[in-house]
Amino acid sequence: MNWEAISAIAELAGALGVILSLLYLAAQIRTSNESSRAQMEQTRLTNFTDLMLSTLPHTDLMIDGLSPGTNTELEAKRNIYFHAWLSSAQYTYNQVQRGHLDVDELDRMYGRYFSYWFKHYAPFRAWWGFSRENFQLGFSSWVDMLDSTDA
Repeated sequence: MNWEAISAIAELAGALGVILSLLYLAAQIRTSNESSRAQMEQTRLTNFTDLMLSTLPHTDLMIDGLSPGTNTELEAKRNIYFHAWLSSAQYTYNQVQRGHLDVDELDRMYGRYFSYWFKHYAPFRAWWGFSRENFQLGFSSWVDMLDSTDA
């Protein structure tokens, strides 16, 4: 072998090394982006949930959500809060399904309220029977499971 052949092989090996390094870097960036996205979703969910859980008395809110009464401004506002809380519960369920949250977190944040309402407030069970079709099937099934464990 002459020096030119050796030089060509070395250049080829160097080019292959650069290509492999770029592929590895692309894989690392993709993993980092997915991790950052999941962390951002977790932070957003935590902040929204903390806000909902810390500012609203849920039992009273549930009762207001079931019977808006005379539709005064306050009652309408509390009804909106109740439905926002339900939307937050469904969003949290979706995060569990995507693997961004542990199911224990869902039970801690929302399951105990649903279980309590099913057990102690007959109007909630009737309302849920009427309203469950407005929610995603998986979420509705999860709430139904909470009802069946307390029945």
